Amino acid sequence: MRTLTPRTAHHFPSTSGDQLPELMSRFPEARILVVGDIMLDIDRVAEVTRICPEAPVPVLLNPKLNARLGGAAAVAAMCAALGARVSVAGVIGQDREGQQVQTLLKASRVHFLGVSTAKRPTTAKLRIFGTVKGQKQQLICRMDRETTSPLSPALAKSLARQIRSWNGTTHQVEKTLPQILISDYAKGVCLPSIIEAARHFNVPTLVDPPRTANWDQYSECQALVPNRLEAGTQSAAALRRRYDLQAVIVKLDAEGCRLSIKPQGVSKDSIQDLPAIPRTVQDVTGAGDQFLAILGCARAAGADWQTAARLANLGAGMQVERVGCSPVTRVELLQEYQQVNARGRTIQRSA
Repeated sequence: MRTLTPRTAHHFPSTSGDQLPELMSRFPEARILVVGDIMLDIDRVAEVTRICPEAPVPVLLNPKLNARLGGAAAVAAMCAALGARVSVAGVIGQDREGQQVQTLLKASRVHFLGVSTAKRPTTAKLRIFGTVKGQKQQLICRMDRETTSPLSPALAKSLARQIRSWNGTTHQVEKTLPQILISDYAKGVCLPSIIEAARHFNVPTLVDPPRTANWDQYSECQALVPNRLEAGTQSAAALRRRYDLQAVIVKLDAEGCRLSIKPQGVSKDSIQDLPAIPRTVQDVTGAGDQFLAILGCARAAGADWQTAARLANLGAGMQVERVGCSPVTRVELLQEYQQVNARGRTIQRSA
């Protein structure tokens, strides 16, 4: 276990602190469409009994299997755990893993708005963990099954048609605004035609981009939410200006995140470092997905960028304290917020 300590204490804005419970109470009215690369994460966890005589590798006894949603499907399930009404659009294979994805989506109260095909496998990640009594489980290896080639024109057309059938904009509730979240893992799904289909609703679109050099197809979306590796040497402000966005939020792991927004009537970006609170890290899997899900729900419920990003920071920190990717619920997030305040970390706006 690692305890990561940021440079400064965690603060929420006092002007919005009293409003956060009310804000989170609107999450169940939020309409969210998640578009992107749907995955299945499979864990096999077994006890290490000895070293194999054939090679210097551990022998694992009686592995236990756990399957959970990954990628865009994980983001959708996390939004649903926060109470939002969620659909997910992507591509799965007509295989056992695809069936598991659909079963898990249904159990998570997520509407599948995607395409099932025999021409591509369901993207799946198999992680093998070994455990020794009294110690934390250790990842031994990971095996991926995927194709990263672009969707065929026929598949892209079918998926675009499914996306356009989303009805999340037809039942808008007061004080909420539908959101589209794009979870792009560079598996060949997020083509320009797919992004165009998502943007035809003319609602805010938040993008978690892949680790590629060119994000031109995301120009004029509302926000990009890369991590520090994906952002590379480009600053948050430079990315915001380059792609003509309202905001860029760069996730900085234990240091929280950096927010760059364009204030109305001001030429210079407003840049804020929003720190995280210290956490004992168990597993970083899913922290970025959790950040995007909370950011999207908070924005759908009417939060400003600073409040939404701070709330996303809080939830992502909760995620890394868990083993495996277990969605943070709205009740858990509210309780964590209340405990943070009770410990004396008053929520105040940055200067």
